[in-house]
Amino acid sequence: MKYSGFDEYSFREYVNKALISARKVLDVNRNPEVAEDQDHSYDDKFAFAEFLSNTFIAAQMNLLENIGMNQDKIEKIYSMVHDDKRSVMIRFQAEDSCKFEKETIADVIQYDSEHITETVQEKSGILGGTSTKTKKDTQRHKVIQKVKESHWRVNLKYRLFCYAGNEPDKNPVELCSRTVSTIITTTGGKVCPRKEKTIHKFLETPLTWLFQNMKPGKKVWNAGFRIDRTAESCRTPRRNDQIESAFKFCTVINKFAKNVNHFFSQTVENDILGSHNPANHKPMPRNLSSMDNSSVFCPILPLFENKDNLAGTASRGENPRSLLVLPANNINSAESPILSIGDIDLFLNEQCRTIQDSFQSLESAFSSSEEKLISSFEAQIFLILTESSKLTEVYGLCINYIENMLKTQLITAIGKKVTPKDFDQFMRFHNRKLFLEQYCPKPFCYSIRRSEDHSPEGLLSIEATNTADSIDPCFTYVKHIDGENALPIKIPLNAATQVQITGERYLHGWMNHKFENHEPLSYQLTARARQFSSFILMIGTVAGPDTFIPKDAIIIQNKDEILIPILLNELPSAKEFKDSIASLSPEQQRFATAFRGMQLESSVFGVCVVQLKPQMEKLLGLTNDSLTKEIKLTQDLMELFSDYQIPSSLLSFDGNTQEESTRIRLDRVKENVKAVMDAIDAAKKKQLEEGKLRAERESRRAEEELERVRRADRRSSRPQNMVLCAARSAP
Repeated sequence: MKYSGFDEYSFREYVNKALISARKVLDVNRNPEVAEDQDHSYDDKFAFAEFLSNTFIAAQMNLLENIGMNQDKIEKIYSMVHDDKRSVMIRFQAEDSCKFEKETIADVIQYDSEHITETVQEKSGILGGTSTKTKKDTQRHKVIQKVKESHWRVNLKYRLFCYAGNEPDKNPVELCSRTVSTIITTTGGKVCPRKEKTIHKFLETPLTWLFQNMKPGKKVWNAGFRIDRTAESCRTPRRNDQIESAFKFCTVINKFAKNVNHFFSQTVENDILGSHNPANHKPMPRNLSSMDNSSVFCPILPLFENKDNLAGTASRGENPRSLLVLPANNINSAESPILSIGDIDLFLNEQCRTIQDSFQSLESAFSSSEEKLISSFEAQIFLILTESSKLTEVYGLCINYIENMLKTQLITAIGKKVTPKDFDQFMRFHNRKLFLEQYCPKPFCYSIRRSEDHSPEGLLSIEATNTADSIDPCFTYVKHIDGENALPIKIPLNAATQVQITGERYLHGWMNHKFENHEPLSYQLTARARQFSSFILMIGTVAGPDTFIPKDAIIIQNKDEILIPILLNELPSAKEFKDSIASLSPEQQRFATAFRGMQLESSVFGVCVVQLKPQMEKLLGLTNDSLTKEIKLTQDLMELFSDYQIPSSLLSFDGNTQEESTRIRLDRVKENVKAVMDAIDAAKKKQLEEGKLRAERESRRAEEELERVRRADRRSSRPQNMVLCAARSAP
C-alpha cells in the first residue's frame, strides 16, 4: 500500500486523546509530546517506525490473548512459521440450523378498560335527620385474541482457529469456539424463518507476518520487527519493504475483523434474532453495534520526550502482563527521544487492564446465559475484533505521520512545495554545476536562418504547456553533427520518389522528471514563421542513421504559428522487458524481441526543416541569395508552386548559368513569372467573361420561361369568363 496522503484531522484528534491517556499512566513529572515538537535525528525516525511497529505487534498479541491465545499456542504457531516454513492462517467457521419445536396459543390483550359506578342513597330518620350511603360498582372489560405462535429451535456453532498452509483439518490451533441453542418465536403461520441448515462461507486471513516478527525471550516473547536500511528499496522510514509488508497485514487483518463482526451483528443479531417475533412483544436486548470501545487503551502513541532528566523514566518490570513485549535493544541510545521500554510495558499493561474492565462491563450489559445467541462471550469477541481494526487504523496514521513529518520539514526548509517544474529547474541548476558548458543541457529552441549573416525566418522549439506564467523550453543533451562531413539523409515521399537532403544535424537526448502523484509536464512542438518568410516543417521518425520517415509535413509562411502536442508513450525498460518475457515460450520471446526492436527503431522522434528560398534559387537556376530581397517575386513563386502547381521549367532561367550575371538571371525569371501570371490573369478574365455570359443566358432563359408561364395562365382563364357571362344573359 503506497503512501497516498495523511489525514491530519484524524491524527490530531487521536493524539489529543492519547496525550491525556498517557499522562494518566506515566509519572506526574513526565511530559511526552508529539514527535515533531521534540528535537531528533533522521535515525530516530527509523527507530520510531520500528518502535511503533513492534508496539503494534505486541498490542495485537494482547488482543489475541483475550480470545484464546496463550504461550503454548504461540509456540505451536511459531514452530509452524519458523521450523516448518509454512504460512499460518486464522479462520472463522460458522453454521446454523433451524428446526420446528412446537406450536402454542398465546393470549394477546387487544382491549382492557375499567368503569367505576357510584350510587348514593339518602335516608330520612324519625327525628328529621338524614343519612347517606354510597355504593361503588366496578366493571372491567378485556378483549383477548388467541394467536398461534410457532417455536423454532435455532442452533449456532462457530469456531476461531489457526492452521498451517492449506490443511485446516491437520493439527489446528483452536482459539475459541461455542455451540449454543435457543428458541425463537414467530407468528403468522408455520413458516420456517431460516433454512434447515446453513453453512456459512468461512472467513480467513494470514497471520504469518505477525509471527515472523516475533522472537522467543527468556520469560516472554519479544517483538522483532526491523527495517533493513541497507536494501536498495529502502527510501524513508515509511517507504521500505518491511513497512509495506506491515501495511498489507493491516489491510487483511482489518478486513477479517470487520467481516467476522459483520457476521455477529448482521447475520446473528439482525437476521436470526431479528426474526424473533412473539405475539406479546418484548423489548429487544442491547445490540452489538451500539457497543462503545473507547474505554480500551491504545498503546500505539506517536510521542517523543526530552530525556535530559531521566529521573521519572519507568523501567521494565519483572512480570509484565503482556504475552509479548518490545526487545530491550529496540531503542538505539539513551539520548533517543523515543519513550523507554518501561513506558511501553506500562502502556501494554494498561491495555490489558482496560480490556478486562470492558469485559466486566459487557458481562453486566449482556446475558451470560448458555441459551443466548448473543451473550457476553460474543460481545467480548466483537470488542476484541473492533479494537483490532482500530489498532490497524491508528498504526497506519502514526506511520504515515512520520512520512508527513519528513515532508513538512522539507517544505519548511525549502520554503515551498516542490512541483515537477521546480525539480526540473533544480536539475538544470545541478547540471550547470556538474557538466562543462559544451556538455550542459541546452534549451530546444532554434532560429531558422540561412546563415549567421541572415535574419531569422522563423523559430522552432519544444515548450512545456503546463506553465501558464511563462514559456518554458525543454532542455536536452545535444550533439552537433556537421552536415558537410555526413552522409545525406534519405526521405521517402512515396513508393516511387525519394529525396536526399544535407545540412546541419542535431542529436538530442532528453531526461524527463516526474513525481508519482503529480501529473507530468506536457510538451508541444512550436514552429513560427516571420512575415514574408517560409519553410517546410516535417515530423516523423528516424529509422536509421541515414533514413528519415516523415509522417506529416506543412508549409509555414507569413506569421503562421503551428502548435503540435507531443504524446509520450513509455516503453518498458530493458530489465522490465527481460523479466516480462522470462516465462514466455521461445517463439513468443523471439516475437516480443523483434517487436521491441521495431518499437525502438521507430521511437526516435525526428524533425526536419527545409528552407524554401535556397531551394527555389537552385531550382530556378539563380545564384545564392538572389531571392533574399525579392519579396514580391518570392510570394508570386510560392503562389505559382503551391496554388497552381506550375512546373518549374516554365519559370527557371534557361541561359548559360556560368556566363550570365545575377541580375540577368533574376530578370529572366521575373519575365517568366510575369508571363505565367499574365496567362493566369487572362485565364481568370476569360473565365469571368464566360461566367457573365453564362449568367446572362441563364437570366434570359429564366425570363422567357416566366413570360411563357404567364401567357399560359392568361389563356387558361378566358373561357371561364365567357361561360360566366353566358350564364348571366340566359332568360
